[in-house]
Amino acid sequence: MPIPLEINTTMQPRVGDTAVLMMVIIGIVPTFWTG
Repeated sequence: MPIPLEINTTMQPRVGDTAVLMMVIIGIVPTFWTG
């Protein structure tokens, strides 16, 4: 079962980065619309 563990450890940071990017986009888009 080492393969799923490797995939899990490599996917977690990517999922976190995508979540941060989504939060940044959601925070930036309204400023463009209102500005």
